[in-house]
Amino acid sequence: IYCSGLGPGSEKLKMNLLEKAKEEVTAAENNYRSKLECIALESLIELQLGNEKEGFRLKDELFKADTTRFSYRINLAVYYLNQGNDSSAIREVNSVLNWDFKNVNALITKTMYYLRQGNYEEAEKTCSFILTIDPGNRFAKETLNDIKKENK
Repeated sequence: IYCSGLGPGSEKLKMNLLEKAKEEVTAAENNYRSKLECIALESLIELQLGNEKEGFRLKDELFKADTTRFSYRINLAVYYLNQGNDSSAIREVNSVLNWDFKNVNALITKTMYYLRQGNYEEAEKTCSFILTIDPGNRFAKETLNDIKKENK
């Protein structure tokens, strides 16, 4: 969903790719086993396209059917972080962690939140916890190394 690797000046390409993805998800909706997965993808695409009203309408539709869509909530949290809406981001992350406190993707997103807040101590603790769950986690290892370099 996030097309951040496209580089500067590629906004038109990003929008075209998102529009194409939206068309394909809409077409797949009738044949896919889980309509909710399609709604989740459509919501994130709409948000990335800047269609917040439609994106949040789809989010509400999804949550009426199932409030525990973890991957969607994590992606929504990343979207909120990218928009600078940290309070909404951490609310989504915490809702996942309330159900699954060892969800590595939610913990990674929580670490990103702590880093944005400048709370390196909590970021470090969260990365250490991630490594107890997933000892080879590259994000946690690199983040811990970066924090240690900053503290020198």
